[in-house]
Amino acid sequence: MRLLATILIATTLAAMLPACSFAFVSGPPDNHAQLSYFDCTESRVVPVLDTILTALMVLNVITLSVEDDGDYAKGLCPSDNPMCTPPISRHGALAIDAVIGAAGAGGMVFGWTKTSACRRAKNEQALRQAPQQQPMPGSWPPPQGVPPAQGQPGQPGSWPPPAQGAPQPQPYPQPAPQPQLAPQPQH
Repeated sequence: MRLLATILIATTLAAMLPACSFAFVSGPPDNHAQLSYFDCTESRVVPVLDTILTALMVLNVITLSVEDDGDYAKGLCPSDNPMCTPPISRHGALAIDAVIGAAGAGGMVFGWTKTSACRRAKNEQALRQAPQQQPMPGSWPPPQGVPPAQGQPGQPGSWPPPAQGAPQPQPYPQPAPQPQLAPQPQH
């Protein structure tokens, strides 16, 4: 009975999702390096579904290959009906599962390839559009290819001195003196 459930579930999935990457996954356009914006499929949900479908079909093909016709018929027919014959022969089911598995494998390879190419192209696009950052003056260690800061070349933490005439920090104000009370005469 478990084999029947597996075959029915896998066949239903196979009828609904054979190689769905071909329908739902798109790679980057050929001229993506010249475009400022493009759209393609980065999500790997569909290739994962194709991978699961392919794995189920491979398991069904293996199960059907090692099973004999009598066990196959017992799995599809109720035990109280000795005249029952399966709706499809074991060899027919094996061929159908193999074809669906091959289509799923093709979709799986297509989907993983296209989503990887899309992710790579989107990363390249982000690098092209990222603003070029200049290093801070006096940063240590200086980035390669950047000359050291003026003043004290090559010294860690050296920053240019403040400009002449820059305002100096003001001291904190002192608290106001408290009034002293006059002593009281003693009697």
